[in-house]
Amino acid sequence: AGSNPSLVQNKRVLELGAGLGLCGIVAHKLGASEVCLTDGDANVLKNMRYNVKTNITTDDNDECSTVTCPQLIWDHNIEEFLDSQQQKQKGTGGRRYYDLIMAADVAYMSKSIEPLLKTVHKCLEPSSDGSGNDDGGVFLYVYKSYTQ
Repeated sequence: AGSNPSLVQNKRVLELGAGLGLCGIVAHKLGASEVCLTDGDANVLKNMRYNVKTNITTDDNDECSTVTCPQLIWDHNIEEFLDSQQQKQKGTGGRRYYDLIMAADVAYMSKSIEPLLKTVHKCLEPSSDGSGNDDGGVFLYVYKSYTQ
């Protein structure tokens, strides 16, 4: 996203398994209209929220971007999550789905792949005609292999 800021500018961005929140903070700095950083671990969320509070200041023109850090367990209560986030939006027209979903190095076990992809499917902006053409949302997944 850093070399291609148009990927996030004026977009609703959801980060899954955000950990410390770096990718979501960068998306905010690059001009996302809304950033939702999520993680399933309550202790991780505490640190993430601290990082967001520390790195996103009022100098960042917060009227242009809303940053939230809710807990999200993949493929659990997704409809309630989407309803809650839709209600929290400022000036984004009350849209339900996300333009960009990011996940960086989040699948440590093969059993987590299916819940991850189900969550993406439920949260990503569909194409306008349902065909899967390019006008729908983007899922950006980054994975580093740790083989020796």
